[in-house]
Amino acid sequence: MKEITIAAAVLILCILLIRRIFRGKVSSRLLYALWLLAALRLVIPVSAKMDLGLFSQFQPTELVRQAEQSGGLRNGRLEEPIQISISGANPLFRFFVGSAAKEAVGGADGPTSVFIAGKLGFAGIDILRFIWKAGMIAVALWLAAVNFHFFCRLRRERKDFELPEKLVEIGGKRKKKIRVYTAEHLASPCLYGFPGREAVYLTQDVAADADKLRHVLVHELVHKKHGDSFWALLRSILVTVYWFHPLVWAAAACSKRDCELACDEGALALLGEEERIPYGETLLSIITRRGRVSDLVCTATTMTGSAKSVKERIQFIVKKPGVLYTAVAALVVLMAVICLFAFTRDSWSDGVRVDEEEGLTVTGADMLVHLPASIGGISGCVVDGENEDIVVYHQNARQEVGRFARLPLKDALELVDAGREVKPLGDQGDNYLLRAYLGEPLSRTEHTYTPAGVPGTDSNSVTMHTYTSADGQTQGVLSHEDVYISEDISDVDGVPGTDSNDDSTYIIDDEAVPPEEKTEYLPNETIAEEEYLPPETITTTTYQPSEVNVDELDGGCYIYVTSDFSRVQEKYLEEMRFIDDELKTAGDGVIILSLNSKRREELFDALTENRTLYIGDNSKAGALLEALPLPPSLNWAGGFSLQTMEQPYSLRFSYEMSTDILSKEDDDTLFFNAAMLFYAVGNLEEVAMDVQNPKGADQSHFCIYKREKMEAELPGLLEADFGDEQTFREGLEKLYTAVEERLSDADALENYIWWVF
Repeated sequence: MKEITIAAAVLILCILLIRRIFRGKVSSRLLYALWLLAALRLVIPVSAKMDLGLFSQFQPTELVRQAEQSGGLRNGRLEEPIQISISGANPLFRFFVGSAAKEAVGGADGPTSVFIAGKLGFAGIDILRFIWKAGMIAVALWLAAVNFHFFCRLRRERKDFELPEKLVEIGGKRKKKIRVYTAEHLASPCLYGFPGREAVYLTQDVAADADKLRHVLVHELVHKKHGDSFWALLRSILVTVYWFHPLVWAAAACSKRDCELACDEGALALLGEEERIPYGETLLSIITRRGRVSDLVCTATTMTGSAKSVKERIQFIVKKPGVLYTAVAALVVLMAVICLFAFTRDSWSDGVRVDEEEGLTVTGADMLVHLPASIGGISGCVVDGENEDIVVYHQNARQEVGRFARLPLKDALELVDAGREVKPLGDQGDNYLLRAYLGEPLSRTEHTYTPAGVPGTDSNSVTMHTYTSADGQTQGVLSHEDVYISEDISDVDGVPGTDSNDDSTYIIDDEAVPPEEKTEYLPNETIAEEEYLPPETITTTTYQPSEVNVDELDGGCYIYVTSDFSRVQEKYLEEMRFIDDELKTAGDGVIILSLNSKRREELFDALTENRTLYIGDNSKAGALLEALPLPPSLNWAGGFSLQTMEQPYSLRFSYEMSTDILSKEDDDTLFFNAAMLFYAVGNLEEVAMDVQNPKGADQSHFCIYKREKMEAELPGLLEADFGDEQTFREGLEKLYTAVEERLSDADALENYIWWVF
C-alpha cells in the first residue's frame, strides 16, 4: 500500500507538470488520457520487477524501502498482555471462557478457577488501519448520499423530451436513440446514469433554444463516446479508497477539468470550425455556478466550474490550439520513462542488506544459510523464484554474485558442463553423485548400531546408473554401492533398544521403578543411570566409476552457484569476488531443513490459526498436534491428555514405533515439535511424549521437554505475540530458524530427558 501510494504520488505530480508544459501544444484528449495511467497505478496492487541498473535506486518503491530500512514505521505494541484467573462460579466465566474449559470446570474433578490471558492493547499500524477504514466508509456514505439525492431529484422532476426531427440523427446511436429528459432546478445539462444506460438531462432554457440544444446534445454524446460515466465512477471509487491522499483529490479535480476540455475538443470536431464561437457562447450561458467538492463524487457530467476553469475553456474554444508533433513525440517518450519508474520496482527490492556486525540468516531452497558479517554493507540477499533460491547480490552494482539453490541432478550437471562454478553443500540428496562427477574421491563411513542377534548385512545389492550429457557423449561415470542393514528383528530377544549414543540416553532398571510408576513422571534423581550402546557395526561405502541415469533420481542437489562476472564493471569486480569466496566458505555451514517450504508454510498457518494462551482448549490442542510433522520412523498413536488442574500445565501424547531403533532424525523431530507447541500454547510448561514399541513395553521410550530449559536455549519462545497474527507469524519463522540451527549441533538434546523402559 505504501509503495503504491508513493509511486502514484510521483506519477500524479509528473502528470500535473506535463499538463502545464504541454497545454496548447498537444491534443486535449491526449492530456486527458494521461490520467488513465494514474488510475492504473492506483488500481494495480503490484509493481513489475525490473533491473534498471544504477537507475533502480531512483524508483519510488526503492526509495520507500530504503527509508524503511533506515528506521521507518515500526509495528510496536501499545499495551502489554494482561493475565487473570476467574472462578468457574463467577457469572463472567461463561462470557470469557471457551467451551473446552467450560466442560472441564463442569466435571467433578475440574478446576475451581481457569487461567485466562488476553491482550487489551493494539499496534500502531492497527490504529492507522482503523482510521483508513473509518474514513473510507465515511467517504463512501457521502458519495452514495450525493448520488442518491441527485438521482431521486432527477427521477422526481424529469420529463420525456422528444428531439426535433433534424436532431434525431445526432441523438441516435446504432439505431437506438439515447434517452433525453428535461428537469427543473437542474444546474446545467448533464449525462447521468449507470455506464451503458446513461441519459441526457436538459434544462428548460436549453430545450427551448435550437442552437443551444444542438451544442449541448453533441457535447453530452461526446461524453458518452469517451465513456466518461465509467471514468467518473472510477474517479469516485479511487477518492473513496485513497481519501487520505491529497494528490488523489487533486488528480480527481484536474482530470474532471481535462475531461471537459477533451469533450469540447471532440464536440467542435463534430460541429465544425464555424460553430466555435456559438459553441463558446452556449457554454458561457450554461455555466452558472462554481464547482463544489460534491461534484467530484457525483458521476454526472454537470457543466460547472470556477472562473479560472471557465476562462480556460473559453480561451481554448475561441483560439484553436496548434498541435506540435514534436511535442507529442516528446510527451510520449517522457511518459514512457515516467511509467518505467512508476510501474516497476527494483529486482532486488525484496532483498535484505547483510548486517555488518551480525551477518544475516536466510531460509530458502529448503536450506538455512548464514551469510557472514564480512560481506555486510556491500551485499544484500533476496529469496527468489518458485524454488526459493537464495540470491546474494552486490549492493552498489545491483548484480548477482551467487545463489544457493536446490536443483535436480541433471540441471546441476549441465551447469558443470557449461563451465559454471558449482559447490555441493553437504551430502544430502544426490550431492554425493555430483561430487563424484566433479572428480572427488568418495567414501562414506556409517556407524550402525545393530541389536544383538540380528543377522548380518546384505552387501550384494548394487544399483547401476547412467548419465548422458546434452551432446550425447558420456562425460563421466559414477557409481555407488548401497549396503542395507536388515530391519527385521521380530524374532530377536533381549534387545533393550535405542540407537542413541549421546550422554542423554539412560536405561531404567526394572527393579528400580515399580510397575505402577512406569507411566508416571519421575524426578531426575530417581533414575538409575547406566550408559548403554548396542553393538556397533562400521560400514564403509566406496563409490566406484560406473554409469548413472539421472532421470531416475529425484533427490535433488543442494548447491552454491557462482554468477557470471563477465559483464561486471571493473570497479565492482574485486568486491564481488571477495563476496563469492566468503559465500563458498559459508556453504560449509549450510543446514538442510527438515521441512520443505510448502510443508513449512502449512505448519505455520496451522500454528498461527490455532494459537492459544492457555492449554485448556481441547480442539486447538488437537489441531496443533495434527499439524506437527511426524518423525520418520514413528506413527501417531492417537489421543492426548491435558493437565490443567495443577502445575506443571502439560500436554501428553503418544507415538508408535515402526522400527526398534530411533534415529537422530526422530529425536530432532520430537525436539522440533516440542518447541512449536511451547510457542503456540502460552501457558504450556511441559510436553510429554510416550514413544511406544508395539513389540514390547520394555523397549518403549518416554521423553519430557520442559519450557524453562527450552526457553534458555531458544529465547524466541518468549517473543510469542498472541494478540497480533502477523507478529506471531514473524516470531514463529524466527523460532523455526533458531530450532534448525540448534539441531545442527551434535549436542542439541543433551539437556532433555529420555527415559527408556
